[in-house]
Amino acid sequence: MQWTARAQTAQDLDDRCAATFAAQQAATAALQWDRSQPLQPKAELTSYRALLDAVLAHQQQVVDHLETTGLLAEHPDRPDPAVFRAIGTAAFVQGWLPYLPKEEHEATLKTTGLDGEYIEPPPVDLTEGRCPCCGAPLEVLTSAQRVVCDHCGHGVSVRGGELPCLGCGSTLEIPAEGDTSCVHCGLLVQRIGWGRA
Repeated sequence: MQWTARAQTAQDLDDRCAATFAAQQAATAALQWDRSQPLQPKAELTSYRALLDAVLAHQQQVVDHLETTGLLAEHPDRPDPAVFRAIGTAAFVQGWLPYLPKEEHEATLKTTGLDGEYIEPPPVDLTEGRCPCCGAPLEVLTSAQRVVCDHCGHGVSVRGGELPCLGCGSTLEIPAEGDTSCVHCGLLVQRIGWGRA
Protein backbone atom coordinates (compact mmCIF):
# COMPACT_ATOMS: atom_id res chain seq x y z
CA MET A 1 0.00 0.00 0.00
CA GLN A 2 2.80 2.40 0.86
CA TRP A 3 4.52 1.75 -2.46
CA THR A 4 1.28 2.24 -4.39
CA ALA A 5 0.59 5.54 -2.62
CA ARG A 6 4.12 6.80 -3.31
CA ALA A 7 3.99 5.70 -6.96
CA GLN A 8 0.59 7.30 -7.55
CA THR A 9 1.71 10.54 -5.91
CA ALA A 10 4.83 10.61 -8.10
CA GLN A 11 2.68 10.12 -11.22
CA ASP A 12 0.19 12.80 -10.17
CA LEU A 13 2.98 15.33 -9.67
CA ASP A 14 4.75 14.57 -12.96
CA ASP A 15 3.75 16.85 -15.85
CA ARG A 16 4.33 14.20 -18.53
CA CYS A 17 2.27 11.56 -16.68
CA ALA A 18 -0.45 14.14 -16.10
CA ALA A 19 -0.47 14.97 -19.83
CA THR A 20 -0.77 11.36 -20.96
CA PHE A 21 -3.46 10.74 -18.35
CA ALA A 22 -5.41 13.79 -19.59
CA ALA A 23 -5.14 12.43 -23.16
CA GLN A 24 -6.45 9.07 -21.92
CA GLN A 25 -9.38 10.80 -20.20
CA ALA A 26 -10.17 12.79 -23.35
CA ALA A 27 -10.13 9.62 -25.46
CA THR A 28 -12.45 7.95 -22.96
CA ALA A 29 -14.88 10.87 -23.17
CA ALA A 30 -14.76 10.72 -26.99
CA LEU A 31 -15.72 7.05 -27.19
CA GLN A 32 -18.60 6.27 -29.54
CA TRP A 33 -20.85 3.23 -29.22
CA ASP A 34 -22.81 0.97 -31.54
CA ARG A 35 -26.00 0.33 -29.58
CA SER A 36 -27.86 -1.53 -32.32
CA GLN A 37 -27.92 -4.51 -29.94
CA PRO A 38 -28.78 -2.85 -26.59
CA LEU A 39 -27.77 -5.85 -24.47
CA GLN A 40 -24.40 -6.16 -26.23
CA PRO A 41 -23.13 -2.66 -27.08
CA LYS A 42 -19.88 -2.49 -29.03
CA ALA A 43 -17.31 0.29 -29.12
CA GLU A 44 -16.99 2.16 -32.42
CA LEU A 45 -13.55 1.14 -33.65
CA THR A 46 -12.00 4.50 -34.54
CA SER A 47 -12.76 5.97 -31.12
CA TYR A 48 -11.74 2.72 -29.37
CA ARG A 49 -8.38 2.61 -31.17
CA ALA A 50 -7.73 6.22 -30.12
CA LEU A 51 -8.41 5.18 -26.53
CA LEU A 52 -6.13 2.15 -26.83
CA ASP A 53 -3.31 4.34 -28.17
CA ALA A 54 -3.82 6.81 -25.32
CA VAL A 55 -3.84 4.06 -22.69
CA LEU A 56 -0.65 2.48 -24.04
CA ALA A 57 1.07 5.88 -24.19
CA HIS A 58 0.08 6.63 -20.59
CA GLN A 59 1.22 3.22 -19.36
CA GLN A 60 4.56 3.65 -21.10
CA GLN A 61 4.99 7.13 -19.58
CA VAL A 62 4.15 5.83 -16.09
CA VAL A 63 6.66 2.98 -16.36
CA ASP A 64 9.33 5.35 -17.71
CA HIS A 65 8.71 7.77 -14.83
CA LEU A 66 8.78 5.02 -12.20
CA GLU A 67 12.07 3.75 -13.64
CA THR A 68 13.61 7.24 -13.80
CA THR A 69 12.67 8.05 -10.20
CA GLY A 70 13.84 4.64 -8.94
CA LEU A 71 10.38 3.79 -7.63
CA LEU A 72 9.99 0.74 -9.85
CA ALA A 73 13.13 -0.77 -8.28
CA GLU A 74 11.50 -0.28 -4.87
CA HIS A 75 8.35 -2.20 -5.85
CA PRO A 76 7.88 -5.10 -3.40
CA ASP A 77 7.82 -7.66 -6.26
CA ARG A 78 10.72 -6.09 -8.22
CA PRO A 79 8.95 -6.56 -11.58
CA ASP A 80 10.67 -6.22 -14.92
CA PRO A 81 9.41 -2.97 -16.53
CA ALA A 82 7.93 -4.89 -19.48
CA VAL A 83 6.06 -7.22 -17.11
CA PHE A 84 4.82 -4.29 -15.02
CA ARG A 85 3.48 -2.57 -18.16
CA ALA A 86 1.98 -5.84 -19.49
CA ILE A 87 -0.03 -6.32 -16.28
CA GLY A 88 -1.80 -3.00 -16.78
CA THR A 89 -2.25 -3.66 -20.49
CA ALA A 90 -3.73 -7.11 -19.86
CA ALA A 91 -6.22 -5.66 -17.38
CA PHE A 92 -7.34 -3.10 -19.98
CA VAL A 93 -7.64 -5.71 -22.74
CA GLN A 94 -9.57 -8.19 -20.59
CA GLY A 95 -12.05 -5.49 -19.69
CA TRP A 96 -12.53 -4.31 -23.27
CA LEU A 97 -12.66 -7.52 -25.35
CA PRO A 98 -16.38 -8.09 -24.62
CA TYR A 99 -17.15 -4.60 -26.02
CA LEU A 100 -15.30 -5.13 -29.28
CA PRO A 101 -16.47 -6.82 -32.45
CA LYS A 102 -14.86 -10.26 -32.85
CA GLU A 103 -12.74 -9.08 -35.79
CA GLU A 104 -11.05 -6.49 -33.53
CA HIS A 105 -9.95 -9.00 -30.88
CA GLU A 106 -6.91 -10.23 -32.83
CA ALA A 107 -5.88 -6.69 -33.78
CA THR A 108 -6.04 -5.52 -30.15
CA LEU A 109 -4.06 -8.52 -28.92
CA LYS A 110 -1.43 -7.96 -31.60
CA THR A 111 -1.19 -4.20 -30.94
CA THR A 112 -0.70 -4.79 -27.21
CA GLY A 113 1.75 -7.67 -27.66
CA LEU A 114 -0.59 -10.05 -25.86
CA ASP A 115 -1.45 -12.20 -28.88
CA GLY A 116 0.67 -15.06 -27.54
CA GLU A 117 -1.03 -14.89 -24.15
CA TYR A 118 -4.64 -15.47 -25.19
CA ILE A 119 -6.04 -18.68 -26.61
CA GLU A 120 -9.47 -19.61 -27.85
CA PRO A 121 -11.15 -22.07 -25.51
CA PRO A 122 -11.69 -25.46 -27.11
CA PRO A 123 -15.20 -26.34 -28.20
CA VAL A 124 -17.28 -28.09 -25.57
CA ASP A 125 -19.28 -31.26 -26.22
CA LEU A 126 -22.87 -30.68 -25.10
CA THR A 127 -25.87 -32.96 -25.06
CA GLU A 128 -29.40 -31.62 -25.16
CA GLY A 129 -31.95 -32.75 -22.62
CA ARG A 130 -34.97 -31.51 -20.70
CA CYS A 131 -35.35 -30.66 -17.04
CA PRO A 132 -37.38 -33.41 -15.37
CA CYS A 133 -38.90 -30.81 -13.04
CA CYS A 134 -40.12 -28.10 -15.41
CA GLY A 135 -39.45 -29.50 -18.88
CA ALA A 136 -37.21 -26.63 -19.98
CA PRO A 137 -34.38 -27.47 -22.40
CA LEU A 138 -30.99 -28.15 -20.81
CA GLU A 139 -27.55 -28.22 -22.35
CA VAL A 140 -25.45 -30.78 -20.50
CA LEU A 141 -21.68 -31.04 -20.65
CA THR A 142 -20.97 -34.67 -21.52
CA SER A 143 -18.64 -35.05 -18.52
CA ALA A 144 -21.05 -33.39 -16.05
CA GLN A 145 -22.26 -35.15 -12.93
CA ARG A 146 -25.03 -32.67 -12.15
CA VAL A 147 -26.55 -29.62 -13.79
CA VAL A 148 -28.77 -26.81 -12.59
CA CYS A 149 -31.77 -25.87 -14.69
CA ASP A 150 -31.46 -22.24 -15.81
CA HIS A 151 -35.25 -21.99 -15.93
CA CYS A 152 -36.38 -23.34 -12.55
CA GLY A 153 -33.10 -23.64 -10.62
CA HIS A 154 -33.43 -27.29 -9.67
CA GLY A 155 -30.39 -29.55 -9.56
CA VAL A 156 -30.53 -32.55 -11.84
CA SER A 157 -28.26 -35.58 -11.63
CA VAL A 158 -26.99 -36.73 -14.98
CA ARG A 159 -24.56 -39.41 -13.72
CA GLY A 160 -26.04 -40.71 -10.49
CA GLY A 161 -25.74 -39.29 -6.99
CA GLU A 162 -28.15 -37.78 -4.49
CA LEU A 163 -30.80 -35.10 -4.87
CA PRO A 164 -33.59 -33.85 -2.63
CA CYS A 165 -36.99 -35.10 -3.76
CA LEU A 166 -38.99 -32.29 -5.32
CA GLY A 167 -42.16 -33.81 -3.89
CA CYS A 168 -41.34 -34.35 -0.22
CA GLY A 169 -37.74 -33.17 0.28
CA SER A 170 -36.30 -36.52 1.30
CA THR A 171 -32.92 -37.54 -0.13
CA LEU A 172 -33.11 -39.62 -3.29
CA GLU A 173 -30.38 -41.93 -4.47
CA ILE A 174 -30.15 -41.45 -8.22
CA PRO A 175 -28.90 -44.49 -10.14
CA ALA A 176 -26.20 -44.08 -12.76
CA GLU A 177 -28.63 -45.39 -15.39
CA GLY A 178 -32.39 -45.12 -15.72
CA ASP A 179 -35.11 -43.32 -13.78
CA THR A 180 -36.15 -43.70 -10.15
CA SER A 181 -39.13 -42.98 -7.93
CA CYS A 182 -39.15 -41.50 -4.45
CA VAL A 183 -39.77 -44.29 -1.93
CA HIS A 184 -41.61 -41.83 0.34
CA CYS A 185 -44.00 -40.02 -2.00
CA GLY A 186 -43.70 -41.90 -5.29
CA LEU A 187 -42.53 -38.92 -7.38
CA LEU A 188 -40.91 -40.13 -10.60
CA VAL A 189 -37.44 -38.64 -11.15
CA GLN A 190 -36.30 -38.92 -14.75
CA ARG A 191 -32.71 -38.81 -15.81
CA ILE A 192 -31.58 -36.61 -18.66
CA GLY A 193 -30.25 -39.28 -20.96
CA TRP A 194 -28.04 -38.66 -23.96
CA GLY A 195 -30.44 -38.23 -26.82
CA ARG A 196 -33.55 -38.17 -24.64
CA ALA A 197 -35.76 -35.17 -25.45
